[in-house]
Amino acid sequence: MLQQWEKEYPQSAYQREIPYGYELLAENVIDMSHLPFSHHEVLSSRDNGVHLPFKMLSLDEKEQVWEKERSSIYSNATESDKVLPAYQVEIKQGKAQFSDPIFTYNLMGTHEADENSTSHLGFYPPSHIRYHRTPKSGLSSNTELF
Repeated sequence: MLQQWEKEYPQSAYQREIPYGYELLAENVIDMSHLPFSHHEVLSSRDNGVHLPFKMLSLDEKEQVWEKERSSIYSNATESDKVLPAYQVEIKQGKAQFSDPIFTYNLMGTHEADENSTSHLGFYPPSHIRYHRTPKSGLSSNTELF
């Protein structure tokens, strides 16, 4: 999948190898709600912690997300490249700008998350995590962890 991702997004691909175990993956990478608590007075404050309104996506909804990502001007993906996550959650449109810590603390540097913002988190066995964030229409970012 890494080769596919580098082919699809060559303008923004970079790679770092950081050895980590399951406990770091689960506690620090998958759990977005940990940012205000684990990084108190460094990145945020515990007072900024909010409920993350996740929704687990059905197979049809995962297909719709894939089609939307594939239709991006930066994507070279074809139908034969389709790989759907085993599990995928979404912070719904209209909620992400208030609850995704990356938007809330402006870690993308855009200051522009709006009512159209969405966040998706997918897990691809055995160990691939993908964050896809859209802070506003026409702008998106992927964070890929392998």
